[in-house]
Amino acid sequence: MVRRRPASHPRRCPARALQRQPDQAVEYTDRSAIILGWLAEYLTATPLDQLAQNRTWRPLGMSRTCFAA
Repeated sequence: MVRRRPASHPRRCPARALQRQPDQAVEYTDRSAIILGWLAEYLTATPLDQLAQNRTWRPLGMSRTCFAA
């Protein structure tokens, strides 16, 4: 089975340079959430916004919830 590759490929995520040296500061990052989103898109061949709408928000009755543009 051939699956489509998400538009923003995960290999781009680790390319970001460190802002501080290790052990100098704690910096929040959401890279794991971004990678999880890419994985969900890849495995389902569905854009993340549609996937969230169809599998999470709509079943929970969250009709006014969406991704910000």
